[in-house]
Amino acid sequence: MKKDILENLIIDTTFQILNNPETVNFVAEQIISAHQNRLKDQSFMTILLKEQSEFRKSLNNIMSAIEKGIVTNSTKQRLEELEAVQSELLEKIAIEKTKLTILLTKEEIVGYIKTALKKEPKQMIDLLIRQIKLHDDKIEIFYKHTNNKSPDECHQDFRFHEGSTRSLLAEWEGFEPSHQLPGLHP
Repeated sequence: MKKDILENLIIDTTFQILNNPETVNFVAEQIISAHQNRLKDQSFMTILLKEQSEFRKSLNNIMSAIEKGIVTNSTKQRLEELEAVQSELLEKIAIEKTKLTILLTKEEIVGYIKTALKKEPKQMIDLLIRQIKLHDDKIEIFYKHTNNKSPDECHQDFRFHEGSTRSLLAEWEGFEPSHQLPGLHP
């Protein structure tokens, strides 16, 4: 398939799907639900805090060894490694804390989608689409549900299959593939 034909198909499909107010409201509600579940389930933050505690213990042990006069190249190298990991953990914890404090509203999500649909095609794709998979019998379009600022942020996307069902698929618990989009018919 030629690139320009594929791009036009993706743009037209995206516009058709996300230009339907019922669909946008449905998607926004699902995003809000997933966001609320993330706020309730702070397991990733718990894991990060546990790792941080373990690294602090290791750092304290190295510091105790240094205070006792045990200073070798290995000690110094291990201290630098632990400090680097500790720095990364602090950054991840800060990012996760920010994620847990951001409260999304349905109006913000709907506004984001509407604004993205008004952009030039290239910008619209950049704002809304994370990935496109081509198969022999279908095209999968994976849409972003947040405007992530960092590449290491966890992607929670929704996707539409162009082809047989046009059903919404997502990896969220309680949001199975059988959900049909309002306003779209298989």
